[in-house]
Amino acid sequence: MIRRVVAALLLFLAPLPVFAQAVSQDWKASGSKGAVAGGGKEAVDAGLAILQSGGNAADAAVATILALSVTDHGAFCFGGEVPILVYDAHRKVVEVLCGLGTAPRLATREHFARSGIPSSGIEPAAVPVALDACLTALDRYGTKTFAEVVAPTLRLLDRKEKPWHADLARTLRRLVEAEKASADRRRGLRLAADCFYRGPIAHEIDAWSRANGGLIRYSDLATHVTHVEEPATVYYRGHTICKCGVWTQGPYLLQTLQLLEGFDIAGMGHNRPDTIHVSIEAMKLGFADRDVYYADPLFESVPLAELLSPKYVALRRALIDRQRASLVQRPGDPRGGKALLERAQVRKGLGGPANDKT
Repeated sequence: MIRRVVAALLLFLAPLPVFAQAVSQDWKASGSKGAVAGGGKEAVDAGLAILQSGGNAADAAVATILALSVTDHGAFCFGGEVPILVYDAHRKVVEVLCGLGTAPRLATREHFARSGIPSSGIEPAAVPVALDACLTALDRYGTKTFAEVVAPTLRLLDRKEKPWHADLARTLRRLVEAEKASADRRRGLRLAADCFYRGPIAHEIDAWSRANGGLIRYSDLATHVTHVEEPATVYYRGHTICKCGVWTQGPYLLQTLQLLEGFDIAGMGHNRPDTIHVSIEAMKLGFADRDVYYADPLFESVPLAELLSPKYVALRRALIDRQRASLVQRPGDPRGGKALLERAQVRKGLGGPANDKT
């Protein structure tokens, strides 16, 4: 089974003075005019270089994520996914870019019932969406062109340290050439996206997928769009916490924080046994609800408001035993306003067995 590779971007868009110098260290750095956090050092350097050149947080983040597809390709690749949270200080809003790859139209239950669930190969591959998410971030929040933010990545690829480096560099340069067809920055970004998702590269991906047993087709690429969404939020100890929607597992953390709000975590002490125990038990309850209720919100009704409601969370919090760890999976019933989901309901398709060991 192909491992789904994901990177996440958190952007804070606010006016930044021009950098006098960039500081990059292997494990620790600080600054008063901006910062970049990432995986590989050279990916961080890519983001810092964009900030130095006058780019904003969105420009730097996209440069970093593109470079990460080279420096950290074992954890994130160019064909992967990238959920993005953006705080726009000018508008004082938080927005989510849904950089999530959908399954190809051919990846149906009937298909896998015939062929079996693959343990290797490219059949499980989702539509590659990281590029469109990055282009959408540039279009909506950035100031730089694709050519400018991808330049550090091309310098990494031109070393040709891996067999695939030349191929990816060639693809990126085709996107840069497509962008050059317009002098308008935002239209140029759309032309780059069209080249990959609706133009010659999309047709080549279709042909390669067909020839190698994959399920991705031109229509899957051509109809892809990066959705702009409201974040899931809760208010926790004086702070508004934002996460991407239920197409990630992010909201489980919001539920966990609400569960923990009923405990004196500070008084219990950092990293103390009681603190660790209560935190883990709260996470178990959040994960149990995630496993039962989280689904694609475009196809299923997900009771997120009920899952995060203070009344329901209070019912769930009462399940936490301060002296004993739970060894069973215990989903709740947010729609019914009950702390526990009846086992009969679980068996009818609302989730796995309620007594699964955790």
